[in-house]
Amino acid sequence: WGQVLKGVGQRCRDLSKILQQQQMDGKKCSQMCQKRFKKDALASVKITRDFVSRARKVAREAGAVWRREHAAQIEKTGFMPSYLSEAMNRNKKESREAAEKKKVEDAERERVRQQKRINFLLTQTELFAHFIGQKLGSTAEGADAPGQQASALSSAGGKGALDKKERRE
Repeated sequence: WGQVLKGVGQRCRDLSKILQQQQMDGKKCSQMCQKRFKKDALASVKITRDFVSRARKVAREAGAVWRREHAAQIEKTGFMPSYLSEAMNRNKKESREAAEKKKVEDAERERVRQQKRINFLLTQTELFAHFIGQKLGSTAEGADAPGQQASALSSAGGKGALDKKERRE
């Protein structure tokens, strides 16, 4: 039994070392997997970002090639292809219509603004006239007609003259 007990202790230590080694290997493996997946994720983000810029660049280059091709064709044949002239006419017409529409909208906006301004000035003028009328009515005791009030205002020569009249009374 002594040898069996000695062997059991040795086997127990061996087994614990094996378990520790497996745990260490598992941690190393998971860290390596994380690094790999992070690297792949960053690469996919970079590809997506590069894709947009490459697409824009390709579109610019394609447009330049088509413009050169059309210019060469016009120069060689002396006339513009029908599909190109139709597209240009359509674009001109659309831009002209948009400009006219904008012009009409601006004119309407300006008309509304002017109308509001005139209405404001009229109301202010009416308020002022009403105030002056009340002022003249209280200072010019015998003034019944609006013409008499206006003549009193013109003869008074302004607010300072009204104050002098009020002081005399």
